[in-house]
Amino acid sequence: MSFRAWSNTESCCDGWNVKVSTDGGASFSVLSTVEPPYNLNIDGEACWGGDMSAEGWQAISADLSAFLGQQVILRLSIRTDTSITNPGVYVDDVVVSEASEVPLVITSTSPLPDGIVGYAYSQFIQRSGGSSGAVWTITGGTNHSWLTLNSTTGELTGNPTNGDVGAVSVSVHVEETSVPTNFDDGVFTFDVVSAIYFEDFEGTCPNGWTLGGDWQCGTPSVVGPSTPYSGAQCLATQLATDYNHNQAWATATASSPPINLAGTTTPLLTFYAWISTEGSTYDGANLKISTDGGATYTLYATPQPAYNLTVDSQAAWGGDLSGSGWQPVTADLTSFAGQTINLQIAFHTDASLAYPGVYIDDVMIVD
Repeated sequence: MSFRAWSNTESCCDGWNVKVSTDGGASFSVLSTVEPPYNLNIDGEACWGGDMSAEGWQAISADLSAFLGQQVILRLSIRTDTSITNPGVYVDDVVVSEASEVPLVITSTSPLPDGIVGYAYSQFIQRSGGSSGAVWTITGGTNHSWLTLNSTTGELTGNPTNGDVGAVSVSVHVEETSVPTNFDDGVFTFDVVSAIYFEDFEGTCPNGWTLGGDWQCGTPSVVGPSTPYSGAQCLATQLATDYNHNQAWATATASSPPINLAGTTTPLLTFYAWISTEGSTYDGANLKISTDGGATYTLYATPQPAYNLTVDSQAAWGGDLSGSGWQPVTADLTSFAGQTINLQIAFHTDASLAYPGVYIDDVMIVD
């Protein structure tokens, strides 16, 4: 099954899913074999939700192979609460056919996460539609010879070196070999950089970071983004549920180990954030920096994008920004050149309403 959907709901409380019945509609169960996966769990059911309007009409597919030989009824189901309304869900072009005939659509978007010299690169190019027999190939690009593409899984891998530093472009093609008219192409760009500091939270998480309050490190599930920005792990204010109430700026913190900026002149911090909190003056996150070994932290005042809220007297990012997905955040650290610093992402919530929260990945400093 494949269809297109446009979705914008309240991420804490309103969601929708696909259900299937094999008994003539007497009962329905949630269909779990969907792509992209459900990103929320609301009122006990896995579902899609949040403001996804920035992604436009998304291609969605569902594997119905478990129901071969049966007669089924499919249902689109939505759940909402008693307050706050959004535009809702729109569905078009519903098709049920053999998997190889379901239109292939590359759903990953460019740019991909940057490659870091000295770190193995791995990024799955996602698709919807088609069968498990669809084949991936690289068809061209620039500065991409160090990359390989798994023909079955669509995983892009490689080990960038200093000689690969610079802009990368890679063109990919996915095709059903039994139905050669069913294919899709995509062009993806990213950079290979040499980093002073890089943490993607893979391996033994949190890799030297100190976590307090709701902060956790691992693989997100049930709520929040369907995947980390890169790899399988990231930081999160709760990995599998909405955040808790009454999180304080001083204690709900994720703090880095010491980072030595000796020899730098214009260091630049970048990281990726996925944010969905109660807006207004209630719940948010911000960036702080310490130059005394973590004894004290000072708010970093001018990140890009700029803070959009004031929460408990501190500038913060917040509100339901889930529709924008993983967004890059940058901070000019020139004033800290030559010093040793600690980074901190701090979080604050009030006593009511909870959302999926704040997720952080791929923290990097370059000069």
